[in-house]
Amino acid sequence: MDLQEYISEVKPLIGSILAIQKSEHELDKLTKFFFNIMMRRHTISAYDLWIFIQKEKHPNWIKPIAYKNVLKRVRKLFQLGFIEEVKREGGYKHGARKYKVSALGLIYGWSQHLGSPTEFIKSHSDSFMMRTFIHPLFERETLQHSTFYLDVHIVRFLFQVCSVTAEELSMVHGLHESDSGSKRRLELLEFNLNRLIKEFLIRLSLGPGHFKSKSLQQKILEPYYTTVKGKKISTFDLISKDKKFMAALEEVSKEIFNGYNTLMKLKNQNT
Repeated sequence: MDLQEYISEVKPLIGSILAIQKSEHELDKLTKFFFNIMMRRHTISAYDLWIFIQKEKHPNWIKPIAYKNVLKRVRKLFQLGFIEEVKREGGYKHGARKYKVSALGLIYGWSQHLGSPTEFIKSHSDSFMMRTFIHPLFERETLQHSTFYLDVHIVRFLFQVCSVTAEELSMVHGLHESDSGSKRRLELLEFNLNRLIKEFLIRLSLGPGHFKSKSLQQKILEPYYTTVKGKKISTFDLISKDKKFMAALEEVSKEIFNGYNTLMKLKNQNT
């Protein structure tokens, strides 16, 4: 997992993140709702959004509006950098313009806890964030058979990654690259990202815990299971067979063990 490459990739977004924070008041409730829907889809057009609010179930406060008013809000999201156009050779049917959430939009959206766990895993499996933080930790087969429990933990982890990224990058804005303060903030970002990765691995390895009530245990653990080749297995079984996850967990375990030994030596020296 190359965190230096990740930081280099997101560093140019510093000014945009601050601009978004300042421009939030420009986004009305409906525009934010559209962005939330986009966070759950791989690609989507303004027409798709218009059809959605005409036909699909949605909050009662949303009323059908003219297509031009949907398009206006999509353009606003595009201008702010939340979304980017997805082009393909030959174009789309009827000249439609498809959009997807940009890297900037993902960092902002997940720092605001937008999106749905299961829909996110399916819709953004090839995203920059997944390639950087999730693919190095899990084999493709594990993600394909992922349980709701694992999906939720992955998304919570990415929410934390984006929150830390947005916070640290906003602190760097206005500082020159050679400034010691800028270097210190970026080093702190790398340190915090490493910490979040280790916490994520440890949290998953501990499992769901123990429950005195069997009925409660059964209810809580239901999302913890998946079916692989017709066999029902738990998240614990799934990740234990994942070579990438186990190798990453082994490295963290060594660090914990070394830290424990260091503390014990200090303890014995002081007794």
